[in-house]
Amino acid sequence: MYRNMRFYLILLLFIFFGCEQEKVSEIIFERLSAQRTGIDFSNDLSHDVNNRSNLFDFDYFYNGAGVGVADINNDGLLDIYFAGNQVDDKLYINKGNFEFRDISIEANLNPLGGWSNGVSFVDINEDGFLDIYISRGGPLEPSQRANLLYVNQGDETFIEKARDYGLADQGFSTQSAFFDFDQDGDLDCLVMNENGLYGTEPAAFYQLLRTQKGLMHGSSSHFYINDGGTYVDATAQVGMLRPSFGLGLSVSDLNGDGWLDIYIANDYFIPDAMYINKKNGTFFDEIKSRTSQISFFGMGVDVADINNDAYQDILVLDMASADHVRSKTLMQSMSASNFDMLVNKFDFAYQYMFNTLQINRTNNVYRNISHQLGIAKTDWSWAGLIADYNNDGNKDVYITNGYRRYASDNDFSNKVGPDTG
Repeated sequence: MYRNMRFYLILLLFIFFGCEQEKVSEIIFERLSAQRTGIDFSNDLSHDVNNRSNLFDFDYFYNGAGVGVADINNDGLLDIYFAGNQVDDKLYINKGNFEFRDISIEANLNPLGGWSNGVSFVDINEDGFLDIYISRGGPLEPSQRANLLYVNQGDETFIEKARDYGLADQGFSTQSAFFDFDQDGDLDCLVMNENGLYGTEPAAFYQLLRTQKGLMHGSSSHFYINDGGTYVDATAQVGMLRPSFGLGLSVSDLNGDGWLDIYIANDYFIPDAMYINKKNGTFFDEIKSRTSQISFFGMGVDVADINNDAYQDILVLDMASADHVRSKTLMQSMSASNFDMLVNKFDFAYQYMFNTLQINRTNNVYRNISHQLGIAKTDWSWAGLIADYNNDGNKDVYITNGYRRYASDNDFSNKVGPDTG
C-alpha cells in the first residue's frame, strides 16, 4: 500500500509540474520582422567628444526615446510614431494585417532636426484629428530643444505650431501629458523635465538653486493651463515649481476623489512626486505621507489596479541588478551621510535603490510589496507596463531593460579615480 501511495504521489507531482511547465512555455507574443511589417526604425547613436554627444558630457545620452500609438488618420487602425535622438523621428501608417508604410517625409516631420524623447497625442484644435506633441531634450542649446507640436491637417500631413500654442517648452523634456486638471472642459498640459544639474551633490544642488535666478524654473517640470486654446505657464501657480529629474509620468485618480492626480518618477536623489489634485487649481506633493519608502533612481512608472480590488496601484522601476556581482559593481553607493541629509535635513521620503510596487491599502495609503513578489531587482529597467497579457483576468507586468554602457561600474570608477592612498 505504501508503494502504491508513493507511486500515485510521484505521478501527481509529474502531472503538476508538467502543467506548470506547459503554462510557463505558453507563447503570448510573436516577433514580426522589419521585412514583414515595413517598420525599420532604429534609434542609432554616434559618440562625439567635441559636442557633448557622449555619456561623460551628457548624462542622459543612453536614456533612449519614446514611442506613441494612435489612429492619426481616422481609418480605425492604430499608427506608430517613433521618437529619435540623433536620428529623425518616424511615423508609420497602419495598412492593416500588421503592415505599415513610412510617411515621415511627406508628413512634414523633423523640419528642425534635434533630439526627441517622448510622444503624446492630443486633438489640440478639436477638429477631430489627433495632433502629435514631441518632448525634446539632448545636449543642445535651449532653442534647439524646444518641444514640437505637429498639428494634423487631416490628409496625413502636419504643420509644426508649438510656439503658436504656447507649448514650445525649452527644458530637457522627457514626456508630456494632456488632461483636464481643473474640470473646466478643456485639456491642460504637464511637461515633465529632467534638468541640467545632473551629477551635482545634493547640498551644492540646492545652493545653486538659491543663488542663481531662474534656475529653479529651468530645473522644474512645467505645467500649462489652457486659456482659450493658448497654453500659459502656471507651474508656480499650481504648486509644481520644484526640482525635477523626471523619467516616468502617469496621470490617474490616485486617491479616488474623481479628480486627476500626477505621479512623476524622479531620477537621482530628488524623490518621486505624488501630486494630489486639491480641486482648487493647485496640487500638493503627498509622496511622503502616502508611502513608507520609494525607489531612489526612479525610471518608468505605471498606474493600474494590479490586484483587482478597484484601487489604483503604482509600479516604479529602478536599476538594481539581479545577480550578486553586478549588484556590487553597478549599484550606486547608498552614502549614509547623504541618506541622513536627504531624510533629516531636506525632509525627503525614504528612498532605496529597488523597484517598488505600491499596493493601495484601500485608504489611498500605499505599501511597497516588490520584494515579496520577487520583482524588486530587474536590472537597469526603464518601462513597466501593467496589463492582462494572456486574458486570464489577472494583471501581468512587462519590464524593459537595457543600457548601452555600464557607465557607473564601481570597479572602473575606482581604477580611473584619483589615488587617495
